Amino acid sequence: AAAAEPMTAAEAEQLAADEGLALVRSSQSQTGFKGVSKRGGRFAAVFGSHQSEEYLGMAATAEEAALLYARHVGAEASAAAAAAAEAEPMTAAEAKQLAADEGLTLIPSSQSQTGFTGVSKHGSRFQAVFGHAHLGMAATAEEAALLIARHLGAEASAAAAAAADGREEAKRKREEDAEDKAVAAAEKRAAAAAKKQAQKEAEKARREAQKEAQKEWLRRSQEELAARQRHAAEEQKRLLREAAERRDRELGREAAQRPGTSAPAAAELDPLATEQPIGAIIERALSSTCVYRRLGVPPHAPREACRASFLQLARRLHPDKCSHPHAKEAFAAVEEAFRAVEQA
Repeated sequence: AAAAEPMTAAEAEQLAADEGLALVRSSQSQTGFKGVSKRGGRFAAVFGSHQSEEYLGMAATAEEAALLYARHVGAEASAAAAAAAEAEPMTAAEAKQLAADEGLTLIPSSQSQTGFTGVSKHGSRFQAVFGHAHLGMAATAEEAALLIARHLGAEASAAAAAAADGREEAKRKREEDAEDKAVAAAEKRAAAAAKKQAQKEAEKARREAQKEAQKEWLRRSQEELAARQRHAAEEQKRLLREAAERRDRELGREAAQRPGTSAPAAAELDPLATEQPIGAIIERALSSTCVYRRLGVPPHAPREACRASFLQLARRLHPDKCSHPHAKEAFAAVEEAFRAVEQA
């Protein structure tokens, strides 16, 4: 007869449920079930301690061997044993220590919320699943990870953990590289912004300096222009004064060369001398050193002509009637010139 097909783990769990039996799980066993041990490529079901051990049979899966155990102790005892196993959950520290004692490696995972490969949280408990195989429930993520490590064995769990560590290291390296690139990009942007700001400030300073230079050039140009204007005015005054003095000297010489000729009357000598603009009269009075010139008459003019001219000039230059700022000085200069003529 052909050999019967081996029972799968799911079939064993379903048969246990149909028969009202409970598979007794154990965190202390490498197979995950009480009374079940792995021998070669198969699983042995044993009841009792090492001194009085009762062999119950061999199975293809740990679940089938656990079914043999549950059938042996019965529905009530298997349910009580399963409840007792759940009542005393394994702590995370105990799960890690058992893994170390058994030479197993818990497989970490940054992709899982529980922190372990194949372990997911269901309510307040943790489920261990590898591939399509449901390996059981546990009180802690570490215990569920221990179930997966036991399912794979020492060598496979170590290799899976090393691969997970490699992935974690590669991920960490990628994150560090991404962070370094982000920092470098931020520094580059900051440097570019600083350079742009420096250029902007330099351009502003250049424009300010150019504006100040233009202001200074304009100020100097205005000062130079004012100085040239003052010099030209002084030079013009000097030339006018020299021309007037030459004219006075020439008129005096002509009068001296004609001793028998009487001096002309005041109205005939210079009828416009007292009618000139007030500015010209003040300029002549203040700039001329000749007393006759100040009075607007030729040198050595008769006293009557000098007096008539003085009276006309006095009426125009009197500070009470003339608003020119130099009227007072011009009036004093004309008065001084008339007194000098009278005393001559």
